[in-house]
Amino acid sequence: NDKGYSWKELTTLFSDPSFQQQRNTVGRPGNAVFWVPLIAAYTGARREEIAQLYIADIQQHETGQWFIRIIDDRPDKSLKTDSSRRDVPIHNDLIKLGILELVQGKPSDSRVFPQLIKVCDGFAGIVSKAWRDLTQQCGVYRPGRSPLHAFRHTFKTLAREHGIPKEVSDWITGHASGSVGDGYGINPIPRMTAEIQKFPSIAKAVGLLPVK
Repeated sequence: NDKGYSWKELTTLFSDPSFQQQRNTVGRPGNAVFWVPLIAAYTGARREEIAQLYIADIQQHETGQWFIRIIDDRPDKSLKTDSSRRDVPIHNDLIKLGILELVQGKPSDSRVFPQLIKVCDGFAGIVSKAWRDLTQQCGVYRPGRSPLHAFRHTFKTLAREHGIPKEVSDWITGHASGSVGDGYGINPIPRMTAEIQKFPSIAKAVGLLPVK
């Protein structure tokens, strides 16, 4: 499947110093170049779903797990399909990397990446361009493969390889299965969170997290 990244390509990109330096950069696109690709890698979410997030969309379940609510509840938020409205569990790596620090102490009606401005190619266009430049610099660029959308394909492949059930990976990515029964009930955050921990630690593999 050439639409996604191989594990070697993922580790090449995320271990690149020019990527890791983006963590604390300011201005446009600033730290979004660090966070949007990482969140995409760990959730399979679409680039716009991540770039348009509000502080209020990062929530804690009553049982303690953190998740991202992907929803089109504001005029400047849009989703591709009805099945795109969903809650996505946050992998422990993202917590350890400081995703909660992006939202703590900030007003709930402000955006997670306020520096991203909606233009003709959405909020994430500028991030996509910066990420494409990085893929070219790292020798990972491939014509016809969308630099950020590729993470959706990668996520599904890695989920499959690491034993995350298809129904769970479909819930997480907002892929409608076409089964009527799947439209009933809600997808359990605790179950999804437990399953997402099977996802391999990209952050440890590239030295973003201390290896214990």
